[in-house]
Amino acid sequence: LQELFHSSMCVKATEMLLKEKVPPRNITLSLGEKQPEHNEFAEEIHSVRTFKHFVQYPEAHFLSNGNYTVMLTQYGTGYSMYRYKMVNRWYSDYLRTAPGIHVYIRDNDTGAVWSAAMLPTCVRADQERAVFEPHKAAYVREIGDITTTLEVCVSPEYDMEIRNLEINNKSDSEANLSVMCAFTP
Repeated sequence: LQELFHSSMCVKATEMLLKEKVPPRNITLSLGEKQPEHNEFAEEIHSVRTFKHFVQYPEAHFLSNGNYTVMLTQYGTGYSMYRYKMVNRWYSDYLRTAPGIHVYIRDNDTGAVWSAAMLPTCVRADQERAVFEPHKAAYVREIGDITTTLEVCVSPEYDMEIRNLEINNKSDSEANLSVMCAFTP
């Protein structure tokens, strides 16, 4: 059984590692107090960018797993790319065309329509912010008593993007809402 196991090419390739000797290590003990470590780049390791006031020019945020890439702006526009091929187009005039995948929310009682991010509907919210973290982007908007949080991330294991919409009703009465997702090619 051992000969059968060691006849495999994968095992033969790693046999030299099994014969390698581990170098001896010197262990030193210090009974004095350890000085706290100071990391000069702590802000860069976990950088979070939050946009509350939207400016004329978009800020780009890239999420990728190596094969699948998503570019998002603080307005909610962007593009997706799979192995350097565009899944949907990017237009430099993002205010007129609003490229990307968009989530629309409609209040069926009042007929009001808004999007989970500022674009494409351009409906101003009572409070809104875009939060870019290294592993995800989040768009938080509060319109009336309804708060929506749209999170976008790229799966590290599979070539796909994941969008999670959370809707919170802060009023005492029920809200009759419809949600629609649209893809702009």
